[in-house]
Amino acid sequence: MDKRIIAVGLLIYLVIALMSRRYSHDGKWYLQIIVYLIVLVALVKPLGGYMARVYQSEPCGLDRILGPLERMIYRALGIRPEDEMSWKAYAGAAILFKLAFFFLLYMLLRLQGYCR
Repeated sequence: MDKRIIAVGLLIYLVIALMSRRYSHDGKWYLQIIVYLIVLVALVKPLGGYMARVYQSEPCGLDRILGPLERMIYRALGIRPEDEMSWKAYAGAAILFKLAFFFLLYMLLRLQGYCR
């Protein structure tokens, strides 16, 4: 991961934390930032290596566990993983996904008063 991306993310997080009223009353906001940085730095190498292997289609540790489940889902939905998706198919799938979840969230908000 590019160090500039991490630096920009950290800067944005610090600005939000310092401007937030929630942290101005709590004297331990700095502890949360330190824990966040430790977790972020600890996960950079393993997650970066995993993502690199996935994007290069190399085997990774989760293939043995999740591979059969993935193949079963592909078979059930009629998806051939070796086929590439055209930009039109991708755009259609993205729009359909967004519309479906927009409707789901809309219904969740409309019906939350009745679920008591």
